[in-house]
Amino acid sequence: MKKVFILILTIATCLNATADDALLEEKINKVNSVSLETLGVSLTALAFLVKASPDTFLTIEYMDQEDINAIKSLESAGYITTEKVQGLPDGTHKKLQYLRVIPSYRGYEAQRCLIALEHNK
Repeated sequence: MKKVFILILTIATCLNATADDALLEEKINKVNSVSLETLGVSLTALAFLVKASPDTFLTIEYMDQEDINAIKSLESAGYITTEKVQGLPDGTHKKLQYLRVIPSYRGYEAQRCLIALEHNK
């Protein structure tokens, strides 16, 4: 979890350093690089991790390649497991395939830290 705190500090430092739109993309790219180096996943992947729960079902049909890659990276890094299911547990949408996204213990710990960062704005 030390890596999560390093990432959080980097995000806070980079985004608070300037509000200049010309530098914002550069700073976000830097934070994304730090996320990849320290946690092994991109900011896009972290966005999925924050929303992940055993009750998360993503419609595979509506996912683009970036989403799929982000979820695969979370799974490869050990933050989540996934399960393909046909239809939802309540019996609806039987014709659609879903990807169930389940955080691991490591994923829950990272999720907790990220959510704490969000609430400490």
